[in-house]
Amino acid sequence: MKTPDTIRLTNLGAMDDERLIDAFRAVQTVEDTARLLKDLLTAQELESCVRRLQVAYLLEIGTPYSQISETTGMSSRTISKISKKLTDKRGGYYTALKNAYPLGINRTLVE
Repeated sequence: MKTPDTIRLTNLGAMDDERLIDAFRAVQTVEDTARLLKDLLTAQELESCVRRLQVAYLLEIGTPYSQISETTGMSSRTISKISKKLTDKRGGYYTALKNAYPLGINRTLVE
């Protein structure tokens, strides 16, 4: 797959970025995706990714920053950065949540 220059992930080079994207596109099951994530990321990196998505989810359902910070341990600055990225309708957080919850996010999932 040819990765557009606008989707550069690293400073390593377009071909290396393409390999990473291709690897994620190639996994077909939840189990394969989990194994790939565990192989690529340390436990701490994986936890950080999970927390960031949790923040995006909580922001999307209107949770106040103070409650998000208390729940996730993330700083208000990090929450603000995620909030800014979430408002970009072309961004990854927005796309992931929209695709994961095509009928809308159910507030009861966090209560």
